[in-house]
Amino acid sequence: MRVTLTNPVSATVDRHGRLLLTVSGTGARHVLDAPQTAMWIALWQHGGDVDRAGDALARSWDDDPGRVRADLRRWAAHLCAIGLAAGA
Repeated sequence: MRVTLTNPVSATVDRHGRLLLTVSGTGARHVLDAPQTAMWIALWQHGGDVDRAGDALARSWDDDPGRVRADLRRWAAHLCAIGLAAGA
C-alpha cells in the first residue's frame, strides 16, 4: 500500500512534544501523539510506502513487523479519510 501525503501542511511541535499539523488551504489542525508523529515521519521518509515505513518503525520499536504494518495501514486509511493523504 502506498499513500501520497497530499495537502500542504505546516508542522510545529507543542510544549508537550506533540506534532501539530495545520492544513494551509483550510486551516484544519491535527494533533498527533508520539506514535502518530513517528508514523507520519516514517511515511515521509519512505515516500508514502506504508509497508516499508512499517518495517522501519518495527525495527526502531523492536516490535512485530506485521502488527506495525497493520497499525500503519489503518492509520494511513484514517489520513486518507481526513484529507491528509490519498491512496495511490
